[in-house]
Amino acid sequence: MKAATERKAALHHDSYRSALEAWHHPSTVLDGGRTGRNRAVLSDSAWRFAWVVLDVLTWACSAALCAGAFRLLQINLFIPNPRILLISCASSLFAGWLVGAFDRDTRFRSLRFASEYLIAGAVGSILGPGLVALFGNYGGAFQPSRFFLFVMPAIFVVLSLQMRRRFRPLSGKWSSIHRVIVIGSSEEAAVLARAMHLTDREVQLEQIDTASAVNGGLTAALGSGSERSQEAGNRDRDTIVIAPSAGGALKSISPFLVSLHSSSVPVFSWSAFWSQRVRMHDCSGDSADWLFEKHFQLSESSTYWHLKRFSDIVMAGAGLLLALPVLLLTALVIRIDSRGPAIFRQERIGLRGAPFTIYKFRTMQRDAEKDGTTTTVDDHRLTRVGKFLRKFRIDEIPQLLNVLKGDMSIIGPRPEWTVCVKNYESQLPCYHLRHLVKPGITGWAQVNYPYGENAEDARNKLAFDIHYVSNASLVLDCCIILKTLYVLFGRVGGR
Repeated sequence: MKAATERKAALHHDSYRSALEAWHHPSTVLDGGRTGRNRAVLSDSAWRFAWVVLDVLTWACSAALCAGAFRLLQINLFIPNPRILLISCASSLFAGWLVGAFDRDTRFRSLRFASEYLIAGAVGSILGPGLVALFGNYGGAFQPSRFFLFVMPAIFVVLSLQMRRRFRPLSGKWSSIHRVIVIGSSEEAAVLARAMHLTDREVQLEQIDTASAVNGGLTAALGSGSERSQEAGNRDRDTIVIAPSAGGALKSISPFLVSLHSSSVPVFSWSAFWSQRVRMHDCSGDSADWLFEKHFQLSESSTYWHLKRFSDIVMAGAGLLLALPVLLLTALVIRIDSRGPAIFRQERIGLRGAPFTIYKFRTMQRDAEKDGTTTTVDDHRLTRVGKFLRKFRIDEIPQLLNVLKGDMSIIGPRPEWTVCVKNYESQLPCYHLRHLVKPGITGWAQVNYPYGENAEDARNKLAFDIHYVSNASLVLDCCIILKTLYVLFGRVGGR
């Protein structure tokens, strides 16, 4: 009875000042109060720090194993100085961080994470010696040292992956989010649940309507500190999300929400939770108010976009030179296999809605657009060579010409056919917002969602595309490149 009275009193703080004063007296909010929030922050930081320490120790073990193998094989070994080893170690840790190796919500036993982590390790093993060549020196015996720096990361990534897979039950027990409580309508909760499913997030989602939240339903759902601690490991894993429909109706308990957010339970606005935790954008509504919630650095003069354009030119030019024999052979095989040109040209929509002509290898019969605008499973219009080209994404290589011309970028939303864009814009109010950046050969939607065949797929991919539009950065671009390698080698996604 006393606990219920305290919860009701806490729910209706008279002011933000009294709510923040309750922060210093946690029992008036929820048992555990500020101590619980501090413990959550500490455990989250401690989790990442522990993995860094374990990875460094694993790196040292990998170096010892590699050195021992060299001695057994009677190879003259020159071990680089510690500075060189630190550069190589840092490159491997950075590559792992990009694919979520230090996140508490990552499913370490999933095939996707294992594939991405192995690819990140391969990239790190190449990046490390490259950085050493720029910022260090190998020392006396050049060849054995370079070989040592290539082999050691390969051993490290295997040992580190096995360690994460072994500790998966521990990571699940102390996951940073266990339960998401949505204050809003059941429709909004369903939209968020679908998004969490698309991003492979394993959480328990509960919905509380606004009236119930104001009248004590929220504190009943959270429970007291003693109730929450009965299930080991669940404390500090609840998260509250305020849906748009709740809005001003929560004014009476806003101070209480402030005290929760400052003490034991993080509280997110709808857009903040989608951006920070789901890493998508909610495209279920018609509003574009989210555009004005932060400053968008989309001007042509920004440093990021200049660097992005420079890297596009370098990668596209190098890619075309390296792929030249493949391009010539593919063009010849296409002409032999079926009638029609080797290169397929089609008008697509690019930056700010401007049309451009895209170049791809032809994978269908001539004039296949007459029979439909989308490709389906086992599409009868695909040629024999076309099926092979699409399976290994070889048909995408000519788009590097579009990148050099400036019509496209390596990374960005996928450019759609003019006919499809008109159709999607009539059904999806925010669809035109994906044209705020240049389209790309690969993108955030391409590495997170399979090939789309209808408007519903377009809506789901749009949620990823708009997230990229509002969060474009070099770090996100590097993450997309690593995930693209997973898609290529795993042959998943597009058809």
